[in-house]
Amino acid sequence: MFSKRTCCIVTGASQGLGACIAEHFINKLSEDSVVIRLSRNVQKMEAMQFSNPSVKTILCAKYDQSNIDEKYFDSLLVDICRENNIKTTDFQQAVMVHNAGDLGDISKFTSEMSDAATVRHCFDVNCKAAREMFFKTVAVEFPRTRVLNYSPGPCDTDMQERCRTETADTDIQSYFKMAHKEGKLLSPDTSISKMMDVLKQNKYNSGDHVDYYDEL
Repeated sequence: MFSKRTCCIVTGASQGLGACIAEHFINKLSEDSVVIRLSRNVQKMEAMQFSNPSVKTILCAKYDQSNIDEKYFDSLLVDICRENNIKTTDFQQAVMVHNAGDLGDISKFTSEMSDAATVRHCFDVNCKAAREMFFKTVAVEFPRTRVLNYSPGPCDTDMQERCRTETADTDIQSYFKMAHKEGKLLSPDTSISKMMDVLKQNKYNSGDHVDYYDEL
């Protein structure tokens, strides 16, 4: 898949796993491909440097996945393509990586969350189980579309650090602190390298859930 002219879109690409995913595709796809990175933090994406990119066209744009306004969503990629003179006919395939997530306020238990807007924001961004079932349905209804649900394992990211230091549940804090101390957390690069191997081997059934610890 990496040799084809590809339009690759990665959400949540300003840090952690998302930034790592984008970099792997930037380093592996053909030079006439395009990688579009989306995140709420454009400055972080613009500041990123890539040591040996194989892709010539690397773009970034602001995207807040919690904004579910239909016009905002529908115009996003249309505007990016128009502004950069990109046509869908330029590509042999499209790759979409849904990675964006938000921890929200983890210093509180659910019983302490009385702000409806805060709760809604978490659901709008993080409906992981529902998203996985949706993609399984996409795989069945659109057999020409390859769908992979990848679980990266426990990775040492900024979000993981917040879990170790800010979460209200002391048991969870202790668990992740111990995992970090004992070196049991994965680096983003280690986990995403496994994901790229899964994509390269292409042995999974469309819609499958593949975990980092699964054997290829």
